[in-house]
Parts: sequence; C-alpha cells; structure tokens
Amino acid sequence: MRQFSPDEQYDMLLKTHAHVFHSVIRNSCTNSTSIRSSVSVPIRFHTQLLRSMSSSITHHSSAIHPSQPDSIKQSQQIAADNRFPPVFSNSHHNYSPTLQNALTHLDSLIDWERQSRVVGQQRQMRVDSKPCQTLLHHLNNPHHSLQSIHITGSKGKGSVSTLMESALRKCGKRTGWIRSPHVVRITERIGINGHEINDDLLGNAIMKSMEAKYECEKLHSVIGKCMTWFDVLTAAGFLAMRDMNVEWAVVEVGMGGERDSTNVLYSPVSIITNIYLEHADIIGPTRADIACEKAGIIHANAVCITSVDKNDREVATPIENRVKQTKNARLVYVESGKNISIRDENVCTARTAWKEMLAAGLLTESEYHNGLLDDAHCEKALKQLIGRAETLLVRNREFVQVPFLVDGAHVAESVYRVIHEVCQSNEAVDLKLIVIVAVGREKDSKGISKSILSVDSVCDVICTQIGTEKPYLSSREMYDTLNQVQSEMNLNRNVNVYEEMNVQNAVEVALKLTESTSASSHRHFIRENLSNKTKTMIIGIGSLHLIGKLRPMLASKTKTIE
Repeated sequence: MRQFSPDEQYDMLLKTHAHVFHSVIRNSCTNSTSIRSSVSVPIRFHTQLLRSMSSSITHHSSAIHPSQPDSIKQSQQIAADNRFPPVFSNSHHNYSPTLQNALTHLDSLIDWERQSRVVGQQRQMRVDSKPCQTLLHHLNNPHHSLQSIHITGSKGKGSVSTLMESALRKCGKRTGWIRSPHVVRITERIGINGHEINDDLLGNAIMKSMEAKYECEKLHSVIGKCMTWFDVLTAAGFLAMRDMNVEWAVVEVGMGGERDSTNVLYSPVSIITNIYLEHADIIGPTRADIACEKAGIIHANAVCITSVDKNDREVATPIENRVKQTKNARLVYVESGKNISIRDENVCTARTAWKEMLAAGLLTESEYHNGLLDDAHCEKALKQLIGRAETLLVRNREFVQVPFLVDGAHVAESVYRVIHEVCQSNEAVDLKLIVIVAVGREKDSKGISKSILSVDSVCDVICTQIGTEKPYLSSREMYDTLNQVQSEMNLNRNVNVYEEMNVQNAVEVALKLTESTSASSHRHFIRENLSNKTKTMIIGIGSLHLIGKLRPMLASKTKTIE
C-alpha cells in the first residue's frame, strides 16, 4: 500500500474535517442571524481537533491541549511553518543554483532583521555605514557610477520609490532600485530597469561582495568582521547596477538614515516621507531623535523633499536644523492638504520631488514632461508593488469571492490610516471587517491594537504570529494585548478576538467568518459582495513579513483586483 507523506496526510485531514466543521458551524448558528455571535466555540473546537490530529500525523505525539508547555506549542508551530516559505533569504524558493549558493554564504552573516528585538537589547546592534563604505571601496566604488535618489521614512518609502523609479524610466533613463525588506523573493530588493534582478546576476554580485568582505577581514580585521548581511547585499546591488549600466538608482534606507548602510551615497535628492515612533530603542528614543537620524541622508548641494507636517515641530525642527547645517542644501515641504489618503500623499510627494529635480537641473524640460506622473501612470506603477494596499479576491468554501487586503503597515498611525481608508472608500453602510494581525516584538503592539479596535467596522480580529524567530511577537501575547486594550477602551461594541498561532489556520478562520448561515443570507452575501457595496472584507496587516507568508497561501484561491 502506498505510504502518504505527512504533508499529503495533513491535506487529507483538512479536506475530511472541512465538511464536519461546516456542519458544526451551521448547526451552532441555526438560531443566529450572524455567524460572529456564535462562532467562537466551534472554531476553538475545530482548531484544537485539527492541531491534535496533525500533530499525531507529523510527530506521533499526543493531542494539543491548552495546558501544554510552550515548548510543545513552539515545536508544533515550527512544524507548521515548515510547510510554507520562511521569510528570509534562505527560504526554499525556486532560486537558481548560482543564487542559492550565494545565499548560503550570505546567510552565514549577522542579519539584524533576524535578531532579538527585545527592548533594552537593541542598542547592541551595529548601526554604522562605515563597514559598507569600506566594502564598496574594495569593489572600486560601484555606487559612484550612478546618480541616486535616497528615501527614508516610517511609511510610504516603497510607494514613493516605485513612483520615482517609474518616472525616471518613463523619461528614458536606465534605472535601478534597492528596497527592503522583501515580501516573497529576495530579488524584490534589487531591480534593474523596472524588473526584479535576474537570479544569476544577483548571485554573482553577492559572491563578489563576499570575496571583497573576506579581503577586508584580512586588511581591516575589525571592520571586515563587522560587515553584515545587509552591508553585503547593499554592495551587491550597487555592483550589479554598475555592471548593467544603470544611470539612476532609487534607494530606500534600511533603517534610520545617517548610520544606515545605504548612506554611502551623496544623493542630490533625498526624500523623507514621514516620521513615526519606531525602532525607538535603536535610533530613538524620541521622534525628534528619529527625525535627526533620518535627516542624516541630507547632503551638501542637495534638495530634501519631505511630507512631514511643517507644524509638527518635534520632527520638523531637526530636519530644518540639518538643512541649515549642510552647505547649499534646500528643504521643500510637500503641500498635500489635510485628510488626504496614504496613496494620494505618496503620489503628491513623488510629484513634488519630480518638480524639484527639474528645478535643480537634474532633468531637462523634455525629460521632465516625458516623466510626468499622471494618475493613470501612478495607478499602473503602484499596482506592481507587493503588499502595499494590495487587494486580492479570495474564495471561501461557498465559492464566494471575498476582498482580502494585505498591507505591511507596522506602526500604530499607519495601521489606523489603512483600515480607516478602507472604510472611507467603501459604500457599504454596515461594512464588516475581519483583521488578521501579526507584528514584530519591538513594535507598539498596544498602539496597533488600539488602532485596529478604533475603527467601528472591525468586528473580528485574529491574532497570529509570523514565526518562532526572536524578532516576532507570539500570537498569545498579541491576543492578550488586544483583549487588554479592548477592556481599557470601553467600546460600545464587542470585537471578537481569536488566537491562531499558524498563519494558514488564521486565514481559514477568517474565511469561515465570511460564510453565510442560511440559503437566503448566502444569496444576499453574494449579491452584496459582487457589488461596489462590499459588506465583508478581510485585512492582513502588521508586517511585510506577515504578507510574505499570506500571499503564497492565498495563491491557489486568489486573483488580484484590477
């Protein structure tokens, strides 16, 4: 008899119990007009049953029980995680042999994205541009061969960099980009002329950068040994751009600004999108400190464009002071108006920067007009950006297509704006939002919880976790925080809060919450959700790393909304 693999057995288990669970849901909701009011017990029953049986298949161990030690739960989470692509570069994507070999070497280096983010331990992180500068020197300074636009900020870097790169390419320039983090594949981080970098090209560039690092260790042992994963990848990006004759690079800061690895550039254009309280234990602790750090990308004879509110003196003053202290630097505030959407704010920032490039003599009149960012061009460019207000249509088990928005917003202010704007753009009077959330350990989980709960349309929140690595907050901690915040807020409604360690289980719970409870309501649900007045929507939010896990899981039942 054929022996089925653990994965095949797990999939059969899901299919077998889907029908049973559906019946449980139906029966429990017979006397209810809303699945939300009675779904918590069957969901808990279902997930515990599913976990216990999958555990016996994969580990031949006893069923999960809430009282089991955290170590057992963690091992089960690791086993579940192994079914899906991990976030970082050593994930088993279909990389070419050349790139996979290079990533094996790269992943031997310190990667601060994967280190513990427990408050009080982050100051040990090396935040300094000198190692990357030394590495690039040993590669004959490939970054000196191109012009650049340097972008920092707490939210909007990806959108603004996408728009600027697109405008440059539209006016005839050969372009490149450096972005972080990646959502699915590491090749997202580096682009050449509008496309992700070729696997082999990146692999070869990484290996050349690694060889230069080893040389640096021999000549400058301390600096060489300090070179990190991000230093080497940044250098590899500039090296690949030089080899591909890139004229203009649009470069996103990894974290902060002045001491970031990317601040080896002397860009004639720098952009600061906005400033929230994040990475405070590394570049803070105050917003003024963070602003000062981000303003460090402003250099002599350069123009800085910022969407920071001029009246927000805590962050505006440090930026203005940096400009005053920098020879021939100019500062331009974006005039975007109040109560503007995130998308429109980013578009306004990019258009202002494009205009200032003409004023600075970096573009000819012809290039400026050819690259103008009209509405249609902006829409097309922003659709290429993964995990930023990206809306997918996902089928539930009733074959109804439910809108599923994924966004990497990870600070309280931006989380609120994303969810609030979903409500503003939807015509439904009684819109129901189901939120799946997972965050990094150093993020303001309490502030993010308050942002989610502050939106009246949010009815259900499912707390999950991105993985078991040190930087991530556990689903239990997020669950406890949300419940605590809800009790403190004294809301005039009750928001159902669930915990699901495994991201796929969280998705399944969210989709079940969209299902109808009777034939008549089923027809009504289909009719409403196919109209412009969508009544039910799922939002995945809290981290781009979460989006990196969600998208592959949704691929089989998803199409992107045009």
